[in-house]
Amino acid sequence: MSGEKKAKGWRFYGLVGFGAIALLSAGVWALQYSGSGPEKTLSPLVVHNNLQIDLNEPDLFLDSDSLSQLPKDLLTIPFLHDVLSEDFVFYYQNHADRLGIEGSIRRIVYEHDLTLKDKLFSSLLDQPAQAALWHDKQGHLSHYMVLIQRSGLSKLLEPLLFAATSDSQLSKTEISSIKINSETIPVYQLRYNGNNVLMFATYQDKILAFSSSDMLFKDDQQDTEATAIASDLLSGKKRWETRFGLEARTAEKTPVRQRIVVSARLLGFGYQRLMPSFAGVRFEMGNDGWHSFLALNDESASVDASFDFTPVWNSMPAGASFCVAVPYSHGIAEEMLSHISQENDKLNGALDGGAGLCWYEDSKLQTPLFVGQFDGTAEQAQLPGKLFTQNIGAHESKAPEGVLPVSQTQQGEAQIWR
Repeated sequence: MSGEKKAKGWRFYGLVGFGAIALLSAGVWALQYSGSGPEKTLSPLVVHNNLQIDLNEPDLFLDSDSLSQLPKDLLTIPFLHDVLSEDFVFYYQNHADRLGIEGSIRRIVYEHDLTLKDKLFSSLLDQPAQAALWHDKQGHLSHYMVLIQRSGLSKLLEPLLFAATSDSQLSKTEISSIKINSETIPVYQLRYNGNNVLMFATYQDKILAFSSSDMLFKDDQQDTEATAIASDLLSGKKRWETRFGLEARTAEKTPVRQRIVVSARLLGFGYQRLMPSFAGVRFEMGNDGWHSFLALNDESASVDASFDFTPVWNSMPAGASFCVAVPYSHGIAEEMLSHISQENDKLNGALDGGAGLCWYEDSKLQTPLFVGQFDGTAEQAQLPGKLFTQNIGAHESKAPEGVLPVSQTQQGEAQIWR
């Protein structure tokens, strides 16, 4: 982290609300539409299956001693306890999918007269597990893979898998590309709650469950890379930990009961071009409570980003429900703004430092308050207002120049455009 940067010339700290987000959105749209811009701002789309997700890079990764204890552990965080309350635990324990899967397993056990625990599914959730989730086109984390390890799991599940030969809800699929040491690992599907499906495969003491067969298919062919990832997970290779640079959880080190990693692909809301150095955040729970960590990409991804967040925190407004400070590349911001303004060269060096995002009680997730730093001359300080006037506001055919005028007021050192 760099030391506090000295002020140069006339420094203006602006608190720009939704207008800043809208301005940058216009720049992002213009950059994408024109197809031009620095190569370093572009991330290649990697498609490995029919869902168009990269199984190597989850949007959210959980490494847990017990998935069933995770909701209660989250409530030990004061902020989340106030937001979620005990209803969160009740919702998790009584979720329709969980109840549907448990009900289907109970029916199979009863109808096939199997000697299995009545709470088989719940007991599996009490074991060490890893869960990887990806967002769908609506932004929901609806795609998942869950890897659970339990001593004696293969022997425990033998009666259940045998029932797959003659059951209406549990069946063996034709997927045959998951191989470990020349052994083909069968994949099963469990139908529950009507048309919902849970896919799973087992090997020794591990079970890999996933949300859709499309995770392993590209068009109508079984994808070799996707099934190789599934094979590696079942054989014990640390695919996701290695990808996120996580150290193995060992008994010699401070015990970590819960570990959550959230990628910038999920947190960035499409603004990753502005924050190429931001990789994500990690939360860990040990004996002394929860700790948070900021993950950064290589410095070369954003050499002009500042990691001195002190001025940002000093400018954060009061009354927000949640705020976060992130490093952003002002060079990339200026490049985006150049597509909506001919005066972009006058902004060079004026957008400086880190940025903050704040959500209020009535905020939508995709519309936070943006807190940025503007470091420049008095003349440069007028440019954000010009950009705001040119690109933001209601269009009205009878108004001068076809747009309703933007009002400008000053409160102390703050200038406000509405």
